[in-house]
Amino acid sequence: MQRRSGGRHLGAVLFTDIVSSTAIAAEMGNTRWSELVARHHRIVRRAVSRFGGHEVDTAGDGFFVSFERPADAIRAAIEETDAVRELGIEIRASVGFGELEAVSGKPGGLVVNAAARMMAVAGPGEVLVPASLRDLVLGAGVTFAEHGVHQLKGMEGEFHLFKVTGVDGEVLASPMEADEAVERRREIFPVGRRRGPLFVGLAAGALAVIIGASILLFRPSDKSPGEVGPLQNAVARIDAESGKILSTIDLDRDSAFDQFINHPLAAGEGGVWVLEPPQLLHVDPIYEQVRSDQIAIGVTDHADVEAGLGAVWVLGGQFTVYRVNPATDEVEPFLDMGASQKAPVGHLDRGRHMGWIPGWHGYPRGCSHRCTRSD
Repeated sequence: MQRRSGGRHLGAVLFTDIVSSTAIAAEMGNTRWSELVARHHRIVRRAVSRFGGHEVDTAGDGFFVSFERPADAIRAAIEETDAVRELGIEIRASVGFGELEAVSGKPGGLVVNAAARMMAVAGPGEVLVPASLRDLVLGAGVTFAEHGVHQLKGMEGEFHLFKVTGVDGEVLASPMEADEAVERRREIFPVGRRRGPLFVGLAAGALAVIIGASILLFRPSDKSPGEVGPLQNAVARIDAESGKILSTIDLDRDSAFDQFINHPLAAGEGGVWVLEPPQLLHVDPIYEQVRSDQIAIGVTDHADVEAGLGAVWVLGGQFTVYRVNPATDEVEPFLDMGASQKAPVGHLDRGRHMGWIPGWHGYPRGCSHRCTRSD
């Protein structure tokens, strides 16, 4: 469809940005907001690549992308709108189509200006197009609804706009409820960066300290008087240099932990995860509380937990690896390692792109299984 004549050609443009970005950035703080934006960018770029778009410019949380076909631009916008909701955010988008002028190597002209200003009148989760584009893609599997006649800032005349309501027979989902969006944003943390040390006190008198995703074990006798001492049924945030307790989170459990090896824990994916068979405790380090809903996962004393790769992974006593959604605490069996009469030994571990499960009694030494997102 693309026709070229010197510095002009026909093409489509897509503009997107995050709704209420200033308020969300203030809510999350610079570090967590930067992580959210980075994840948003990855989602948008996947959709752009999938539908054959070309990223023209990125400014803050907004994207300017060009496409040869307007239907591809619309489909990319819809995919992005749905996918970014996993982050607890909504985006708004606009698509224009017409003759584009090359301005400093980038598409420009009236179509670009109009599309950029159309986006400003879009609401959360809306993808807007002008009437001319709506007529152009009739029969392409995209449905629309009236959005009214608008005066676009800095442009003469009125613009009749439509919003996309469905693609290929599927109706677009409504924007998230505010409470759900906030809950999802609470799970956003930089991956692989230190978020402050955390430790859990054990009844046996040992302390398990988490720094990033590394677990260290020491006893109070290893510390000088006045520094960190033993805790029972609590998680605490400590200062990495002084060893002083900054705050504590009561796990609100009647029974004390018996020994560290039977109650593993992990930090990552927005929480601290403590195995207390037969359940998994989700500790929220931001709001300093244990999630009210218990995660009944059915694990035994021979279990392990690791956080990473977008989920929380639990190696159960029945040779099953469970995947826990850190945003919803939903549990699903991920991998059945096969029946055996002996309990597994070893533990879960993860690298940058995959997880590893060591072998156990009854299997050859060194036997392991690699888990990736696609397994």
